[in-house]
Amino acid sequence: MVDKKRVVILGAGFGGLLTALTLARKNYNGEIVLVDVRDHHTYSPWLYEVATGFISHGGALAGIIMRNSASFSIREIIKPYQQLRFRQGLVNALEIHDQYVVFEDGHTLRYDQLVVSLGSEPEFYNIEGLADHALMLKTVPEALMVRDRIDDLVKKLENSEYKLGRIVIGGAGATGVETASELVNSINCHCEKLKLCHGKIEVTLLEAGPNVLGPFPSVLQKWALK
Repeated sequence: MVDKKRVVILGAGFGGLLTALTLARKNYNGEIVLVDVRDHHTYSPWLYEVATGFISHGGALAGIIMRNSASFSIREIIKPYQQLRFRQGLVNALEIHDQYVVFEDGHTLRYDQLVVSLGSEPEFYNIEGLADHALMLKTVPEALMVRDRIDDLVKKLENSEYKLGRIVIGGAGATGVETASELVNSINCHCEKLKLCHGKIEVTLLEAGPNVLGPFPSVLQKWALK
């Protein structure tokens, strides 16, 4: 009996998860193993909603609602596909010659085909102090941290601890533009309800290039800037 081939996919972001699901839906005649250090898939286009959807005095329940809006169980996503399984763990090394993955706990996983889709890290462009002091928007916990910091700022403005709050967003790509726009909308809704922080918050979007939404068509750039 010939052993079935095994495809190992490292990373359950968009690239890795879509690769796994596509193979499974096409009835790949073998085993598909999806590997990630987390047990959930983060839908990154919704992170800005988590970060800007602050609810003053919302408590733990508000945080749970926000977290679940951009985080989905990998096991639930792949449940319909018998040949697809999930392995949670941190990859420590790859033995390319002998074709196996080494995990941090010492366990190994053999593969016939390997897909590496481990994602990316935020780029700070050698700007001094940015990595130490800026808030990132790459994961759900980071988005919740941004949300909590904004909520805390609003409370301090309402209590007259601050006279003015300034929020600076670096990068006018899709995430930056969406975050800035939704943040202003959330602030306006919040302040109109409580009538305590009108005109006390400034939101600034910084971009090194000449346009917002640089990778997009010029007509969309002009519309977004307006």
